[in-house]
Amino acid sequence: CERLGRAAEALHTALLQSAPPAPGEAPLIRIFPAWPKEWDVTFKLLTRGAFLVSSSMRGGSIDSIDITSETGGEIAIVNPWKSGTIVLKTEPGKSYHVTSQSN
Repeated sequence: CERLGRAAEALHTALLQSAPPAPGEAPLIRIFPAWPKEWDVTFKLLTRGAFLVSSSMRGGSIDSIDITSETGGEIAIVNPWKSGTIVLKTEPGKSYHVTSQSN
């Protein structure tokens, strides 16, 4: 069981990371930080702060990011289309759709 847990953790980490840039800071979300661009994939995973994040990569391109906020609050995402950070203030139970055109 431990090896299966480690495999799941490695997959989750390659697809989506949610960690603060420094101790005591708010988590920063990274989409596909270690996933090979030539592998097509779709995921739906939970992050710190109770955000359900889903996205897909096809041919090395990320179409969009969908976020459902379970408890509300602020989410910061490293912009996967250009430099910078996307920051959203969310309400509980609401869903948000982020695309390269919305930046």
